[in-house]
This record gives sequence, structure tokens and C-alpha cells, in this order.
Amino acid sequence: MPLFRSRSAFLVWAAFLIPASLIAASAPSTWVSLGPDGVGAILSIAVDPTSSATIYVGTKGAGVFKSTDGSATFAAASSGMTNFSVIAVAIDPAATRILFAATEGGLFRSGDGAASWSAAPGVPATVFNGVAFDPGNPATAYAVSTDAGVFKTVDSGATWTAINAGLSGTSPRAIAVDPSSSSNVYLGTLLSGFYRSSNGGSTWTQSNDGLTNLHVSALLVDPRAPANIYAGTSNGGVFKSTNSGGRWQASSLGIAGIGSIRGLAIDPRSSSSVFAATDTALYGSTDAGAIWTALVGVPVNTVAIDSLAPDTMYAGYGNPPTQNGALLQSTQKGAQQSWSAVGTGIRNLSIPGFAASPTTPEIYAGLYGGIVKTTDNGQSWQRLLNSGAFISLAVDPSTPSTVYAGTLGFGFYKSPDSGATWAAVLNGIPANLTALSIHLDPTAPATIYVGSQFGVYKSTDGAASWKTQNTGLPSTSVFSMALDRSAPATLLAATANGMFRSTDSAGSWSASGSGLPAGSIFSVAIDPASPQTVYAGTSTGPYKSVNSGASWSPANSGVSATVLTFLFDSPRGLLYAGTSAGVFVTSDGGATWTPLNTGLTSLAINVLAFDTYGTLYAATDAAGVFRLLQSSPDRQPPIERSRQRPPTRPLGPRS
Repeated sequence: MPLFRSRSAFLVWAAFLIPASLIAASAPSTWVSLGPDGVGAILSIAVDPTSSATIYVGTKGAGVFKSTDGSATFAAASSGMTNFSVIAVAIDPAATRILFAATEGGLFRSGDGAASWSAAPGVPATVFNGVAFDPGNPATAYAVSTDAGVFKTVDSGATWTAINAGLSGTSPRAIAVDPSSSSNVYLGTLLSGFYRSSNGGSTWTQSNDGLTNLHVSALLVDPRAPANIYAGTSNGGVFKSTNSGGRWQASSLGIAGIGSIRGLAIDPRSSSSVFAATDTALYGSTDAGAIWTALVGVPVNTVAIDSLAPDTMYAGYGNPPTQNGALLQSTQKGAQQSWSAVGTGIRNLSIPGFAASPTTPEIYAGLYGGIVKTTDNGQSWQRLLNSGAFISLAVDPSTPSTVYAGTLGFGFYKSPDSGATWAAVLNGIPANLTALSIHLDPTAPATIYVGSQFGVYKSTDGAASWKTQNTGLPSTSVFSMALDRSAPATLLAATANGMFRSTDSAGSWSASGSGLPAGSIFSVAIDPASPQTVYAGTSTGPYKSVNSGASWSPANSGVSATVLTFLFDSPRGLLYAGTSAGVFVTSDGGATWTPLNTGLTSLAINVLAFDTYGTLYAATDAAGVFRLLQSSPDRQPPIERSRQRPPTRPLGPRS
């Protein structure tokens, strides 16, 4: 699954001057996580069947986190993964240090309790939706992919074989194995309903009698009565079979709106206690699915039960990226009002906005729920605002106590005192503005340009008043802008309708995209040492112009991902690119690129910035903030800040 296939998200990016000493060929650089602690979208949960203290949580975009103290604390456990959106985690019931993780970019195996992971051999690097061990023979396991079908291993994941006879065009989504007979395997598909196999997946038979919704998204086999199977569907609620899938009947009474079922769980002690995670709430039934009652009143992605202590349950929710999530625990069989948030140490917040003061220790991070600040290189974070989506930030380099913040749909804010107080500055700006990017004129910081869903706004008095600057621009979102330091009246604007150029301080614009792909351009940056050299970020990698944007050509050898930020070290001839696949660097003007991703657990980089000490930070779309271990004592101030979002997410910016 492409990284940007989520429904509501914005990516924003920044271009800064970065010294070459940050990346030494003889000393590989490593990123370390700084937080802030906070739980985003939780997609999957697995509890060790032999130890209640060991819990694995799969997140959207930040990989796996592991607890060894019964959910009191968690630590990242994703080393070796190359995709960090973990849809399912499964534990070998006989050898619990063996795990499989189904992700949006492949299937991964760990043989050491998630200390390290490796890609499953013979399996395509595409979206995988579920994994199931054979309870009677755990060396056998099955994995399902809506894109690639069903795969089977009989040697604990050393090898995998596709078993898709008769499943063409079905889009497999969920898999389960009969605990009483290894031969019986059950499959839910998104396009063709329910299938079952009586020979371990060698052949499949469709079985939809009574199943009126054929979009099966979850399956559950009752371990105490294996003929009882539950099927969760997309927008069709729950169905139940009492004869191993031979006949189905609706079993959704009490589920609001007959919702989409995201996960199912059953109390191993009692066939009567069943739970359904849905797009509206977590529901529980005490009569084997006849009637359901809401237990948690938010959309829940996954639910899991501690098999050793079944009164203890876990639920995970969160809609990436705009809704922060939570990992919830109940020790009272999931009863209403019995749930509390756990998850200390989980770091999978989206950081859409990020800015560092060039002369003081303050560093600011914008969240989809407020703004936080650190003054100690990320060792601790102070909450400045508790609500609101702040998707772009900027610090006035001449007066670093002045901070600007752009929002997702509710205007523009300014703080005169390093974030202690904030006020809306909307004179000339619509109250529903989404500020996709903020750009201060480096030669006159009171002049501010904001890219938005309504085009360009400009202030010449430190945000006291604003005017639209859209002459020549189509009605379009402006993701990013770049100012020529040697001629500040010259700007380039990367928009949803291509590249545009102004030579009169945004008074008027003209198209400047000859050679660029049609459609959205996500970022733009002007080389401060050679202003006629310009780079543009597209969905297929970087493009380069050597004539101030009059014409463009690809410069994407080694980078095929969406490029959302550029970073210059022009005295040393280096250029950095932040992309949907991590950070890259080139020393030959974009002819070739080398990745710089060691230590990152989210490869979607929203903002890159230096603090006043020359330390490099990366604000990610799903795993908080990272710091590069190497730093530069002779950093020059940032030259340019350019941000944008991909077209598959709604509008929005960063730092």
C-alpha cells in the first residue's frame, strides 16, 4: 500500500542550510527518538500467551512497541523493519519469541521477541492485513494480503508459498485456523465473502449462504466450540455461523449503524463473551453475539484479551493523522467505565509543524492537538497549547521570542513571548484558513508569506494585517514557497496546479513549470549560492532547473519517493531531501542520492531543522521527533523553509 493512502493527512516540509560535517562518509549518522511521548493510531495488539507482562502494539507509521511490565511502559521494537504501519502482530503460541508482523509494506518475522525483524522471504513487499498461526502445529502459519493473496509457511517462516488457487480477484483480508483441526482454514475476503479449506489451503471453497455482506474484514473462531465462527464485515456488521461457515446469519443487534468491523475477540473461558472493534465503538456481547452493548464510545481499531488473565483486555484507537489515539486497558472484562489509558513510552505522534530558534534553545513542535516546546534538546517537553491542529510554525530570526503558528482550518496565530501566550492574527485572513506553509523574508522578517488552500497571503507588518497575493495564480492550494535571498522580490510557489514564479514580491505570478510533471508540486527550494539553480519536489522524485525555473529536468536517481523538503549546504556542494521514504543526500547536484535513515522509525519526514547548537532534528509524520547524533559546530542559519503536502492527503503544512 502506498504510504500516502490515508484519508486525512498533511505533509509539510522545510528546506534548511545543513553543514557537510553532519554526514561524514567514514562515520555513519544515526537518528535517535526524542518523543514527545504520545499515542497516535494503534492498529494491532498482541499479548504473549505465556506471559501477561509481554505485550506488543502495532502502530500506524511508527512500527512495533513492546512492554515487558504489563503495559506500564513500552519501548520501540522495530529494528530491521522497512515499513512501520503494522496492521497485525501474531505470536507463535509454542515459541513466543517468534512473531510475524503484517504491515502496509510487507510481512516481517522476528525470532527474538521483536529485538530484530527481517522481511519474510518469497513474499512481496505489499500490504499484508493479517497473520494466523495454526494452534495445533504452530510451525505452520498463514498470511493474507489484499493485493497478493494468501501465503503459507510450514517451517516457522523460513519459507513461504502462495496458496491462491481459486482466489483470483477476491482481495483476501482475514484468516483463521480451526484449533481442533489443522486442515480447516477460513478466509475472509473484501470482494467475494467467505472461503474455507479442508486441506490446509491447497484448495478453497466459497461459502456465503446467508452472508448478505461479502466484504469480510475480520474472522474469529471460538476456541471452545470451533464450529462457531464470527465474520466481521465492512458496513455490514457481524455475522455468525454455527456449522463452520456452512450457513450464516446476521448477529449485529445493538451495533449502531451496522458498522464496519475492524477486529474481533473472545474470552477463552466463555463462548458467551465476544467483543467487536468497530468504526463507531468497542462493543461487547454476553450472549455469543445475539445482543451487543457499547463499551468504549470511540472508533476502535483493534481489541485483544490476555489469555492468562482474561479479565484484562486492551483496545487501540486513533485515526491517522489528525486524531491522536490511545491504548486502553480494562481489568474488569471490558465493562463500561473500566477503561484507562496506558502506553507510556509509545511515541507515534504526528508532528506536522516544527521550528527551532536560530539563536536561543527553544524548539517548537506543532501537533494535531496543540503545541509543545523543549529547551533541552528534546530531553523534556512543555505543553503550550492543549488543543487545535497546528500544522506550520516559524520563528522570527531577528526577534526569536516571536513565533508564528499556522492551523488546520482555524486561521493564524502569533506569540510574542516564546509561546507563553498566543493571539489570533486574522486581519485580512479568513477564519477558516489552513496555513500550509509559513515563509519569512530573510532580509526583512516582518514580511511574511503564507501558503494556504486559498493561495498566498502576505503581511509586511509582522502579521498585524494581511493581503491576498493571487494575481496570476489559479484557484489552488499553495504547498510551499521559496525566496531568492539575492533578489527577495523573486519567489517560487509550489502548488496543486504546478509551479509559479513572481518577480514583484508576490504581486503577480506566472506559470514556471516547463518539464515538470502535471499536477501537484510539493516543495521548492532555491540554491542560496547559485540562485538560478532551483529544485522542485514531485511525487516521482526531485526535479532541477538551472535557469531560475524556466525549464526543468529530472534529478531523481536513487529517489523515487515524493519529495517534500530540500536542505542546502551549498559551500560544500551538498543537498538534502526529505521524502516519504526518508532523508537523502546528494553531493553531485542531484545526479545521485544516498539515504540517511538509520534509526528512523518513521520515514515520512515533515520538517528538518537545526537548533541553535547545530543539532539536526527531523519531525516525522508518525513517530514524533528525532535528533541526528552527529552535529555541526559551525552551522550557518537556515536559508529557506519550504513545506507542502501530498495530494492524497488534504491540505496542510509544517514548521
